[in-house]
Amino acid sequence: MTEIVRELTEDEWGSIVHLSKAVGWDYHRKEVEMIFKNGTVFGIDDNEKLVACAALISYDEKKIGSIGMVIVLQSHQGKGLGRKLTEACMNRKAQTQSLMLIATKEGESLYRKVGFQTTDTIVKYTSSSFESFNDFVHAQSFEQFMLQDVVDLDAAAFGERREGFLQDRIKQASKAYVRYKDEKIDGYGLAIDTPYNRIIGPLICKTDEGAIDIIRALLIGYSGRVRIDLPKKRERVEAFLQKSGFSLSATPPLMVKGELPDRNGTLISIAAQAFG
Repeated sequence: MTEIVRELTEDEWGSIVHLSKAVGWDYHRKEVEMIFKNGTVFGIDDNEKLVACAALISYDEKKIGSIGMVIVLQSHQGKGLGRKLTEACMNRKAQTQSLMLIATKEGESLYRKVGFQTTDTIVKYTSSSFESFNDFVHAQSFEQFMLQDVVDLDAAAFGERREGFLQDRIKQASKAYVRYKDEKIDGYGLAIDTPYNRIIGPLICKTDEGAIDIIRALLIGYSGRVRIDLPKKRERVEAFLQKSGFSLSATPPLMVKGELPDRNGTLISIAAQAFG
């Protein structure tokens, strides 16, 4: 094989989904399309078959770039393809843009070699059977007039504005809730339904109590599999999840190259590992 890195096009989503399934990951069409809409995807072929890919996702101000969806077919691992694709993403970033990624335990050493440092741990919780929530919650459904307040909350939590991404993600959401306190929105959360589970995130709130209320709102009447990825340990939120039937399923490392913009500590759960 030539190991030539090329930029993929959106109509190749099927090859990416197939590659994802081959390694036991759960990327699906809508998520891959969202990644293309917000970033650039690179791939490597062997005999005209996609065997590896990776994406660089950027937001409005290009302060932060997230490298995600780094997949290498098992038969082609150990050949440096992951590094080639990561370097392609690094070469495409804006000059002043810092990079982040959520690594696998196996991939952590590779990313260290190209300048990333481990800064924290993602705390992934999943559940296939949890306590049903059917009671009153202090949250209300998102309406379009709330968008700018939600974007402002998100920017302070994430470190840069990502209005375009949020507009698309809210349209994709099966549920979107906000929480008011003192007549101001102090939190919001989205539920994204996939063929595999319901993802809770992004979820941003100024208090853990409010975050729990939003989680409850997003799960009312739902009984399927659920996933929520916390960007750091949050004892009160984790205690609630454990009591409700969730289990800690993974703790992948969060890695950064450069310095991330200031964050105010209100990011409770991330949109997905590819989006940082």
